[in-house]
Amino acid sequence: MQFLQGGSMITIRSFDDLERTKLHLALHNAAHRLFTGIISTFKESYQPEGDGYILIITSDDTDASLANCLGPKWRDAVFEGGSWDPEAGVWHTVILQGNQFTLSVLALDEGLNGGIRKRFHREIAMGA
Repeated sequence: MQFLQGGSMITIRSFDDLERTKLHLALHNAAHRLFTGIISTFKESYQPEGDGYILIITSDDTDASLANCLGPKWRDAVFEGGSWDPEAGVWHTVILQGNQFTLSVLALDEGLNGGIRKRFHREIAMGA
């Protein structure tokens, strides 16, 4: 698990990373389901730096902190699909980088920065 400089976003590259987090239950469950899918796809060949990983956006993050940490991965990213789970209050999107690297982004709506929420809403909920 890694906390990236400039914000409180959390990277999940393994089940151990996930278990060390103190995530809201709905967010933890969403991350667990997502990571299970990642592992079932790649199996033993999974390499987070080449294949991708999960990024958890927290309430302390801002659009600026995400751009500072992720650069073009955030600033220029096109959300390649995504979902909003109103019961859990969790946003999910995918950002593709090249042919294989996938950044799976999760965020709990409660407490989410307004600018980030607007972007999720614009690009996912409104189908932009």
